[in-house]
Parts: sequence; structure tokens; C-alpha cells
Amino acid sequence: MKKTLILLAGIGFSFALATCTDGSSENTSTSRTSQAPIEQSSTDNRPSPDVPETNTPETNTPEINTLEINVPEVNIPNVNLPTINFPEITVPEVVVQQGDNTTIYTLAADVLFDFDKDAIRPDAEVALQQVSGSIAQRFLNSAIQINGHTDSIGTDAYNLDLSQRRAESVKQWLASNGGNSSSRMTINGLGESQPVAPNTNSDNSDNPAGRQRNRRVEIIVRGGSSTP
Repeated sequence: MKKTLILLAGIGFSFALATCTDGSSENTSTSRTSQAPIEQSSTDNRPSPDVPETNTPETNTPEINTLEINVPEVNIPNVNLPTINFPEITVPEVVVQQGDNTTIYTLAADVLFDFDKDAIRPDAEVALQQVSGSIAQRFLNSAIQINGHTDSIGTDAYNLDLSQRRAESVKQWLASNGGNSSSRMTINGLGESQPVAPNTNSDNSDNPAGRQRNRRVEIIVRGGSSTP
């Protein structure tokens, strides 16, 4: 009986000791867990990347200079001046008008030039010689203005340039062959801006006769005294 009690007491003591050991171990584990530092996510401590600022270049749109066509401003004499006859002018294609101290020799462009050209035709020299001789006879020291005109076929810019070149050709001929000083002559290309006849009919159809009259060169002499 006594042995039995001793045995039971030993078992109870062993159980109590084991229980204490487990509790101590559990408390130790808990303590370690509570004291362990909490690791933060590596993402939280990552520095924000520096994104470089993008400098967008400014686009400078070039200015477009629009070409303006300026028709020269000149004092054009009244085209309704009366037609007169100079005996030295016998070529039918040369028309002479006179009034207001102004004389106009008008030559058809079809007599002076080939189609769309600015070179003087060889057979136009007779008309130019008569005009040059008339000016020398009647208006020796007067200023001369040469105006070129076209019909309405083609663009304004093209006709303006063609009329200018034709006026220059007549000036060069008068200077080289007519003995007229270049210093007393000026030129103007007027293109289609001053027609003397309609380029089209009332129904908008082509008017070849009118366009032919508009293709012309005017040699205008101002001042001076005219010999009858």
C-alpha cells in the first residue's frame, strides 16, 4: 500500500513538472514572437523613381509668304481718244489716236509676235519703222510709254508677265533700230486688265475677234507738238 502511494505521488509530480515545462516553453515562444520585429514590405521602403521631365520641343510653323501680283499703277490715257491719220503711217494694223496732249500708236500683237511669244516677228519691222519715224518727226524729245496688253486666255500672272516681256521687246527694238534713247522710254505690262473689247460673247461663248483686239501694244507719247 505504501509503495502504491509512493508510485502515484511520483507520477503526479512528473505530470506537474511536465506541465510547468510546457507552459514555460509556450510562454517563451510567445514572448519571442511578440518581441520579433515586424518586417515591412520591401515595396514600402522602395524610393520612388525619378521620372525625367520631357521637354517637348516647340514647333515653329514657318510663315508662308503669299506672292501678291501687283498691277502697276499708271496713268492710262482715255482710250476713247479720236482716231487720226498720219500720212507716214500706212500699215493698216497701226491705229493712231490723239487728244489731251497725248498720242497713242496701237499695234496689234498678232502683227508683232507669234502666238504666246515675245520676240518681234521679222515682218513686224515695217510697222515699227513707221511708228519710230513718226515719233522722230513729231515728238523728238517727248517721253514714251509702252504698254503691253493680252486677252483673257491664261492666268492673270502669266498674262501680266507676257505683256511685260512684249513691252520690253518693243522698247529694245525702238532703242536699237529706231534711234530712240532708252532713258526716255518706260514700259508697263498690264496683262488682261484693260480690254478694249469683250473677250466673250453675251452667252459666255468665246469671242475671237474681241480677244484679237485686246492683244496689243500701245506706244504712248506725251507732250510735244505734233506736226500736221
